[in-house]
Amino acid sequence: KNAVSTVIPAIAVRSEAVYTKVYEFIYISAENNVINLKCCNLSMQIETEIPAFVENNGELLVPGKLFAEIVAKLPSDETVLERVDDTVKIISGAMNMKLQTIPAAEFEGIMPATSEMEIKIPEGTLKRMILQTSPFALQDNSRPVLKGVFIEVFEDELNMVAMDPLTF
Repeated sequence: KNAVSTVIPAIAVRSEAVYTKVYEFIYISAENNVINLKCCNLSMQIETEIPAFVENNGELLVPGKLFAEIVAKLPSDETVLERVDDTVKIISGAMNMKLQTIPAAEFEGIMPATSEMEIKIPEGTLKRMILQTSPFALQDNSRPVLKGVFIEVFEDELNMVAMDPLTF
């Protein structure tokens, strides 16, 4: 449940400029006893992984919001996901259902950065910075360049800037 709620904020909505239906899905891959979940709307990508018993490696795309609603209501801590053709069978406690999937090959996430950078900041500082800047990001799609938060790293300094011209 926690893994799905971690990635779901990056799911695409139809009003986004880069909208493609595939970005309404959660990418799930399973291998080496790890399940990786990923959502991407091409402006933001969130990934997480959870340890699991993986009998057969594989990957698929499930409808994001529907899957999140189902997972939130699962009756048991132990859940089995089994791919059956173009569906995923979800078994948890007394619940047994199938959900339509699409091929994972349709998912294209954000490419990883080509240069390595590591930033260490005190606990809570990044969260505070996000909470202080994100309310000032433009809330509509009229000027997509102002919809996000600009992040700049220079030597030992991290700066974040957001600007909604209507708030000035």
